[in-house]
Amino acid sequence: MKNRLVEYLERQVDSRNEWIRDEYGIRYFFDADTCFDDWLECIPEVLWERHNLEEPDDILETSDANAIAELTLHLKEWCKECFSYENMVKDIETRRKEDARDARTQAMEMGFHDYSNGSYYPSEGGYSYY
Repeated sequence: MKNRLVEYLERQVDSRNEWIRDEYGIRYFFDADTCFDDWLECIPEVLWERHNLEEPDDILETSDANAIAELTLHLKEWCKECFSYENMVKDIETRRKEDARDARTQAMEMGFHDYSNGSYYPSEGGYSYY
């Protein structure tokens, strides 16, 4: 059986990835494992100490209802901030620019000189793939 915290985070990541794919055409923007690691780093020391949690595995294996409830509340608040539109929009634009640069580089490597509006244009003297 999976941990409820992990399931919640995976649902949030899947939901955000789906929205970003629909709105911006970027697939797999968030990774659940990376988000989980980032969340672990943001858990306040007080929560670790209050519930005698020493390692990340302790969070996944705990059966203490109070610990799970507090960690769930913290995770929900963390998700609101992490997945907020304001935080995502600058990263989305950065990713789109990187993807465009990669597409231009691939076009040049294939013998085309430019990638524009989803189309490759043949370069002078390059190989023709048509």
